[in-house]
Amino acid sequence: MNILTSVDNLFLLGCATILALIGVQHMRHKDPQKTTKPENSLEDQVIALRLSKMLDKLGVPRNEYFRYMSPKIIQGHINHCLRCTHSSKVHICDAYLDRAKPMKSMRFCPNYRSLIMNSRVFYCHKKALGK
Repeated sequence: MNILTSVDNLFLLGCATILALIGVQHMRHKDPQKTTKPENSLEDQVIALRLSKMLDKLGVPRNEYFRYMSPKIIQGHINHCLRCTHSSKVHICDAYLDRAKPMKSMRFCPNYRSLIMNSRVFYCHKKALGK
């Protein structure tokens, strides 16, 4: 009778182990985007927006932008760009980005002042160009 109890215990332990493994596998496959795909990095988000073209147009080097700008400021730029993308005034930005030369007044862009006037990136780049 002792042998039957040990066999019963082993059987129950085996069933519990199998159920636990099935549960773990189910949890892993429940939401594959959360388990296999990391969140978009700030750089990926910038590249996906007009902000990327704006940086190019203004001559702001990407590596300097991501090095000197804080993540909070970059996220602010992303948020402004997203709001404009859904705005009726987005055509102004598109017209600017499609032009061969930068416009003198870019007040239409909520990121302009931050990118140009308050950006260490701009000043470092400007010094490197000897301007």
